[in-house]
Amino acid sequence: MNGRNPSPPLESEILARLLQDDESAIQDLVRAYGPAICSALGQKYKACQSLEDLEDVLAIALFRLWRNRHRFDSTKASLRTWFFCIAENVIKDVLRSGWHKARSRETLLRI
Repeated sequence: MNGRNPSPPLESEILARLLQDDESAIQDLVRAYGPAICSALGQKYKACQSLEDLEDVLAIALFRLWRNRHRFDSTKASLRTWFFCIAENVIKDVLRSGWHKARSRETLLRI
C-alpha cells in the first residue's frame, strides 16, 4: 500500500451502481461532480450564488437523477453532463419561482 487515498470511482462504476439501485453511488456522484457543477451554476446564474441555494439545487437535482436513473442513456450524454443538465433545469425552476428572492429576504430579516 502506498499511503495515498484511493482513486475516485470511474463514471462507469458509479453508473453501474446507480442502475443496481445502490444508494451509496450518490455519495460518489456528489464527490466526483458536485463541486464543479455548483461552481459552474454559480458562475452562469449570478442571481443564485449563495452556497445554501446551490446546495439545495444540487440536492433536488440528485433526487431527480435518482428517481430517473433508469432513463439515463449513455449514447446521448455522459453521466456528468446529464447530472449538470438536471441541476441546470432545477436552477432555472428556482429562478423562475423566485425562491432565491424569498431566501435573500429571509436572510436579511435574520440580521
